[in-house]
Parts: sequence; structure tokens; C-alpha cells
Amino acid sequence: RVALRRALMARAVTGRAGLLDDRAVAPAARARLGEGEEALRLGRRLGASFVIRPVRTAGGHSPWISIVDLREFSREEAPLGKVSQTQLAVLESLPLPRDVTLLARCALALSYYQRKSYEPAIHHITEILAAPALHSAAPARPHLNFLLGNSYWYVRSTDPASLLPHAIAAYDAALAEWTQDRSPTNWAITMNNLGAAYGELPGPDRAANLREAIRSFDDALQVYTRDLYPTDWAMTMNNRGNAYLELPGPDRAANLREAIRSYDQALQVYTRERYPTQWAATMNNRGNAYLELPGPDRAANLREAIRCFDEALGVRTRERYPTDWAMTMNNRGAAYRQLPGPGWVANLREAIRSFDEALQVYTRERYPTDWAMTMN
Repeated sequence: RVALRRALMARAVTGRAGLLDDRAVAPAARARLGEGEEALRLGRRLGASFVIRPVRTAGGHSPWISIVDLREFSREEAPLGKVSQTQLAVLESLPLPRDVTLLARCALALSYYQRKSYEPAIHHITEILAAPALHSAAPARPHLNFLLGNSYWYVRSTDPASLLPHAIAAYDAALAEWTQDRSPTNWAITMNNLGAAYGELPGPDRAANLREAIRSFDDALQVYTRDLYPTDWAMTMNNRGNAYLELPGPDRAANLREAIRSYDQALQVYTRERYPTQWAATMNNRGNAYLELPGPDRAANLREAIRCFDEALGVRTRERYPTDWAMTMNNRGAAYRQLPGPGWVANLREAIRSFDEALQVYTRERYPTDWAMTMN
């Protein structure tokens, strides 16, 4: 059996935890850490919050306590700067209120997340969420849980069976506070990402996981309508199609037709002109569905699959998107390998040519499992 490759789309929102530039917050006063007690007294008098910021000095960076009037915190974003691991260790050794070091850890966690260093982000966000209470200047708990779920999602490939349940638990914790009524867009993106996690969750009851993924996508689509959120609607439709594409069972043909319907819906927004990369990914997925679709005219389904792959390759060139190009080339080879008819030998030669093309990128050294799959 040929292993297929599909393209999943998941989006992370920054929400209220986005970082602000120093110029966006006007400090009422500043004090070096050595003058911490004076800073804290001034802060209490101002009714202020304490935000850790790195400040460039002659010797590198020195952590400061910025005392900012609470009125400056009316924006959605939490006014957190970046802090290093070394700075956090220094802060934790000082006799400062727990809120100060907790805010420093928030800044560090968000910095790791934005730099795509997800494993240390997981560590620090977990530490933050273990606190019994969070300062009002810290990111809200549901947002921290959302970022924690995303971080587990991004590192899932190392051990999906162990890491994806953590992502699901974090998304569920976010959804306990981000309800559809109170935070509809946050609820919808979390539902989409929850569906993506269930869609890749392995286990003995794979079908149940995929059905849960479909339920999550359908829930997200209650908010992500085509009229109000067209690109989010298309993203979720693509992901819904991926879940139906893999859903096993006696209704396999019906599931594949539902996958194709979802991809066709997504392609109403994901046009080649406006969204070429998303269009190509969805066309690749649509080709996979036709490649699997049984029926009396199997050859017609395979020719439609090949057409989708060839269309996708118009955007997924080797120069610009080498791994996507190789994935679609592998899928194209799988379609030609199964294509019946009087030109069967020519079809097999075309399949071999496509696999050989994919192997130019899928080398044994860089992509051992994809190389082995394509060699097979």
C-alpha cells in the first residue's frame, strides 16, 4: 500500500498575549533591581503593575522593573517584554514579590513561543499555570492553555501518541473558559486546533479520534462562516476534508465524497490567484481523496487525482517548496501506479518517473521515512 501525504492547516492566534514594543507603554517610573524596594513602594502608591523588561547596557542586557500605571493596560495585549533564562534566575533569587518573577516567566515563555522554541515554552507555561493565581498583567489562563496546546502540537512529530493528548488537554482547558458565547473567535480557533490534534492522534480506535476531529471542525464552522471569516472557514473546511479522507469504516466511499465536498468548499475561497499555497495544498488533498475513491469508473477517479496533483505542482515547484513538491510527486506516482487501461505499461513508467523525482528531495539522509516510503 502506498502511504499518502496530505496538508493540514492550523493557525495560531496571538490574542491578548502579543508583545508590545517598549515605546507602546509609557512608564510612570523605573528603577534598577538594586533599588527594588523603592520601586515597589512607588508602584503600590501608583496602583501599578510590575513588568520585567531587558534594557541594553554597556555590559549587555540588564533586567529592569518597569512600573506602569494600570490604565496603560487597557489594550488587549499584555505589556510583557522579553527576559532571558539567566535574567529569570537572577530575579528568582531576589526578595521580590512572586508576581514580579511570575510576570518575568510569562515574558520568557512568550519569547520562547514567538521564537518557535516550543519545548522551553512548554516548560515555562506549565510552571505559570501551576500558580494558584495570575497577576492581572499576565496573559489570561485560557490564552496560556491555548499556547501550551499549540506548543505540544508543533513538537508532536517526536512522539505523537504521548504529546497529542497533552495538546488536547490544554485546548480543553482553554475551551472551559473561552465559550462560544463569550469569546466566539477564540473558541473557534481553539476548536479548529483541537480537531487538528484529534485528527492526528494515533491509537487503537482511530475512527473515534477522527469522528471527534470532525465534530470539532463542525463546531468551529458555527462561528467561522464563509461570509464573516472566509479564510478561517476555508482552513477549517480543508481540515474537515482531511479527517473524512482518513475516516475508515463500511462507508468509506461516502466519507471520501464528503472529503471532496469539503475541499471543493474550501477552494471557493482558496483560489490560485489569491491564496496560491493554500490552493495547492487543498488541491493535493483533493487529489488524495480521488486517488482513494472506489467506484465503477475507477480510471476516471485516478485521472482526476492526477489532474489535481499536476495543478498543485504548478505552484509547488521544487525550487520554492521542495518538500511539498516531493510529497505531491509521490502522490502523483501512486495515482499513475494504479491507473488501468491499455497504456498500463506507460502509466507504470510515469509512476516510476514521479517517484524518482520525489527521491531527489526525499534523500535517505534527510528524510529517511519518506525516502523508504517512496522507494517502496
